[in-house]
Amino acid sequence: MRESTALLEAVDAVNIRQRERTAELATSLLGTEGGRLDGRVVAVLGGAFKGGSDDVRDSPALDVADRLYLLGADVRLHDPCAGANVRRTHPHLAVADDVVAACACAELVLVLTDWKDFAAIDPVALGETVARRAVLDARLVLDRDKWVAAGWEFHALGRGRPARRSGSSA
Repeated sequence: MRESTALLEAVDAVNIRQRERTAELATSLLGTEGGRLDGRVVAVLGGAFKGGSDDVRDSPALDVADRLYLLGADVRLHDPCAGANVRRTHPHLAVADDVVAACACAELVLVLTDWKDFAAIDPVALGETVARRAVLDARLVLDRDKWVAAGWEFHALGRGRPARRSGSSA
């Protein structure tokens, strides 16, 4: 019994650290002084615990969104099914009805829930709505090559160095 408890505690610690790493990387990508994100626009794609659900209980996506919000970011979130639950449980977060509205003028786009809808996003079209073509795919949902070819600075947890289009300085 003690071994099972210890294993569950270790898994929980890893999961919490992953949330911290995601928020830290997002903050770093925004290049802010002192870790504050005051006024920086961040789009969060996903609020549900997992794709295909409207359940937001213990959602890693909402944990990361809250961390960024507490650092002063203007967090704009879109989730295909969980928007109403996010509005109810996290009224301080702006919930957008679609991806484009969430990403309008964003300096960083984060994919935090593994929705198939997000894999279908056209990075060329979305690039026209953001302030900066920078994306952090924390759920490994996006096609890296497609996003880089569209001129995005592409970061993904667990995939090493960021990918950039050849000749790009972004």
